[in-house]
Amino acid sequence: MSWSENGKLKSVPIQELYDLYDQPQKPDGGVSYKISSCSVAEDVAIVRIESQFGYNEFSDMFTLVKDGDGWKIISKVYHKK
Repeated sequence: MSWSENGKLKSVPIQELYDLYDQPQKPDGGVSYKISSCSVAEDVAIVRIESQFGYNEFSDMFTLVKDGDGWKIISKVYHKK
């Protein structure tokens, strides 16, 4: 998972995001997601999601690859609004 912070590239293992979502207590302001675009070319896709986690808003962009009957996220970048 990668993002730009003060003009510098930052990256952390995706497990940090999973750990955050696994916490039983959700942040004040709630959590919401909306797919704003999806582009598919056979067995690859790029999906943009507008999300809110607590009072923070994000634009998330995912790269996916079809694996058998399902899709797997292989990368995520985001921008904090």
